[in-house]
Amino acid sequence: MERYDPVPLAYKYVEPDGCDKEKAPLIFLHGMAASKENWYETPEVVAFSTKRRNKVIDSRNHGESP
Repeated sequence: MERYDPVPLAYKYVEPDGCDKEKAPLIFLHGMAASKENWYETPEVVAFSTKRRNKVIDSRNHGESP
C-alpha cells in the first residue's frame, strides 16, 4: 500500500473587521502556471464588501507552496 503524506500549502487569509464568522469563508484558487499573487487585491475587495473571510491558496508546486 502506498503512503501519502499531507503537504502544507501556502495561503493568504483575509478577515475584515466585523465579518460574519457564521458564514463559510470564500476560497480563491488560481489557474495553471500562476500563484495566489495573481489575484492581486480582489480577495481584499470581496472580503470587505461582503464582510466574509476568505483564503487565497497556492496550489502544490506553485507560488510559495512546496
